[in-house]
Amino acid sequence: VRRIVALLDYVAADYGGAVNNGAITSETEYREQLAFLQEAKERLAGLPTGLDNARVNVDAAIDEAARLASSRAAASAVGDVTRRARALLISGYDVHLGPTLAPSAERGRVLYSQSCATCHGVTGGGDGPAAATLQPRPRSFRDPEITGTLSPVRAFSALTDGVPGTAMVAF
Repeated sequence: VRRIVALLDYVAADYGGAVNNGAITSETEYREQLAFLQEAKERLAGLPTGLDNARVNVDAAIDEAARLASSRAAASAVGDVTRRARALLISGYDVHLGPTLAPSAERGRVLYSQSCATCHGVTGGGDGPAAATLQPRPRSFRDPEITGTLSPVRAFSALTDGVPGTAMVAF
């Protein structure tokens, strides 16, 4: 369930980088968004029904998001539907997202230095020594457009589960 939540989060946040005013602006990103919706649908099919038959409602919302994305609808429309699907999934499966312990800034600095700086750079600019060799390139945490859509749950999911199709592995 957490992986499906993460996939829906990615589509809600990143679809706008693939389509603008009905035109595909990044073919790679657009294909990735469609693949994420397909993976979410496939993973959902393997889940039990959930509370109040949640799977049916989530499935319908994912289908709607896929139809909108296939027709190159506005990012706001795709985002609204994927966020609705996400909310239905979380409530329908009684999922609690996030770490079990309060974060530690000191531990975070150590872990970032050990595991993240190689790709994301010492200051989080997506410009680490390995960045130039990666496709897609690592995200810049200094970009307000990225940080504006990077919820704590999305960051936790990316760190915990990784991001398929990218160099972002699970930690």
